[in-house]
Amino acid sequence: MGLREDAIALELLALLPPGDALPQAADSELATLLRVSAKAIDRLEELAEFVELDLDPRTTTLFLEDWERVLDLPDCGELADTTAGRRAAVVEKYTREGTLTPSDLIAAAAVLGFAITISEHWPYAPRSDGSPLTDAHIFDVDLPSLDVTYFRVGESRSGDSLGAFGDPQLVCLLDSRKPAHLNYRLTTPP
Repeated sequence: MGLREDAIALELLALLPPGDALPQAADSELATLLRVSAKAIDRLEELAEFVELDLDPRTTTLFLEDWERVLDLPDCGELADTTAGRRAAVVEKYTREGTLTPSDLIAAAAVLGFAITISEHWPYAPRSDGSPLTDAHIFDVDLPSLDVTYFRVGESRSGDSLGAFGDPQLVCLLDSRKPAHLNYRLTTPP
């Protein structure tokens, strides 16, 4: 019997009402019976400690699928192959800080390996050629190079996009983290 089981058994004995009907001696038959309950209580406490530790997203294994469901993972693409990779994705999203500013979008893209710049447009400001600006709710995401994938007869299938611009991972990142009232346009600098 472990130390904690002994302590629990002594506590159970101490909770008994005083009197000769319920002997409180440590070597009594009642104390032996209470040790069985003490062992079960000790197992429950160990399980509670494990669950408490496993509820932390940094150390979870048992509740990993629940964390992914609650955090709506994966954001873009597929889940990682390893438990450590899946746990890292949970921790990243759970502890994610940031605002809806261009600098946060640039930093998030840099984590994925994309060097982008963002150009914002101001409402009612004319362009450099004097024409009025009609895209005030669109920001430009400038990429060093822009991959374009076109629909090709014989290669593409029904349901494929007629044209796709940019990396799907970057597009997913921009779609999930951009301000809701804005849209973006992928461009390359002249």
